[in-house]
Amino acid sequence: MNADLFYHEFSESYGSITSIKDGYFILKSEMLNRETNGFFSENATSTSINTFLVKFNQELILVDVGAGGACGHSAGKTLLNLNALGIDAADINKIFLTHLHVDHVMGLVNSTGEAIFENAVIYAPESELRIILNPDDKEAEELRSYYKNTLGLLRYAFSPYLANNAVKSISVSEGVINGLTVIATPGHTPGHTSYLFDFGEEKLLVWGDIVHASFVQFQSPDITVLFDANTRTAEESRRTIFEKAASNKWMIAGAHLPFPGIGYIQFDEEFYSWHALC
Repeated sequence: MNADLFYHEFSESYGSITSIKDGYFILKSEMLNRETNGFFSENATSTSINTFLVKFNQELILVDVGAGGACGHSAGKTLLNLNALGIDAADINKIFLTHLHVDHVMGLVNSTGEAIFENAVIYAPESELRIILNPDDKEAEELRSYYKNTLGLLRYAFSPYLANNAVKSISVSEGVINGLTVIATPGHTPGHTSYLFDFGEEKLLVWGDIVHASFVQFQSPDITVLFDANTRTAEESRRTIFEKAASNKWMIAGAHLPFPGIGYIQFDEEFYSWHALC
């Protein structure tokens, strides 16, 4: 298989997950809230941008779509790698977005603003999607301010899907939907959301930006990044999801974990640790 793809099958339910390497970004040491004891090489490290293709309930689902053209040549390879897998964009049934940062969203459209995933329905966190669905929502002023530098890009990315009535909001209040549980994991962004897929004996949690620096944040969940909207809430969400994932033995797929970004979290006496599938 292509080196930018990693496949795992859930045999009990005829489902699977494929990790797709969209690219990478450079995480600099000054982006973290405290010293990290020399883990950085020359004060910076390359951090993966992963998207995930999940076969679930006989549907093809993407969780996040990568950066598209928003992050230059270092990212935006999700579509290319999907094609290498033998899957056309038109084959995708649903897309679940964890949040609205450009490295997770801008892969929705091509360079001329046309929808790439023409047959897909886009699901995004209700608390964040409101700035797209209702630009004049006065109650969303704080959220609009948070996204002010990229709001134009976001509306550009959603526009062709809105025109086709193919955008839907999703929230934790909906409970379990055909084996999918929506989990609120705010902090990195106000409405950051994770998705728990039930494959029978195995459960898969796909998150966006719970972890950016895996080499320190599992052992020290209090380490945050400067682009977290609320660092205290981000830390709380990280600790909560680490505990749930470890105690329930959930498989994890993370957008910024080292590729392929799939594995398990363990708690060993004092610290959490990451155990990749490969």
